[in-house]
Amino acid sequence: MFSNKKGQYLSFDVIVASVIFLMTLVMLMSYWQSMKSTVMNENKYLLSSANLVADNLLTDYSSIGILKEGKQVVNVEKFKLINETDLKEFSGGDNVFIQITGDDIQTSVGNRPNGNDNDNVARVTRIVSLGNDMGTLNVIIYRNANK
Repeated sequence: MFSNKKGQYLSFDVIVASVIFLMTLVMLMSYWQSMKSTVMNENKYLLSSANLVADNLLTDYSSIGILKEGKQVVNVEKFKLINETDLKEFSGGDNVFIQITGDDIQTSVGNRPNGNDNDNVARVTRIVSLGNDMGTLNVIIYRNANK
């Protein structure tokens, strides 16, 4: 009644399916790695641009420098004279928002980023002297999602 035939444990179609599955998995992992490095490079670029803008703001020899002559104190009136065209030149054409905040002052230049419309955002915060008190200089560089 019962036959003593032994079945094959791994048939040919199971082996082919496993190979196809592994090849697909390797392709997806490779694609993910390449996209991850692209996104990371873009974020590094935005962060270096934000650092460049912050460094140029906190010098007295740059065209957008906001320090008082010979002092390490921020000249708020000079900061208010900065326009967005100057900032885009230093940021490589990306959108820039800069804000100085202290006890008695809060002023900004540029358009504040809207979290829903932006793909990549880089933010740099520096502690600055505003004369009698301390404050923060926030530089935010961002790219719109539709750019």
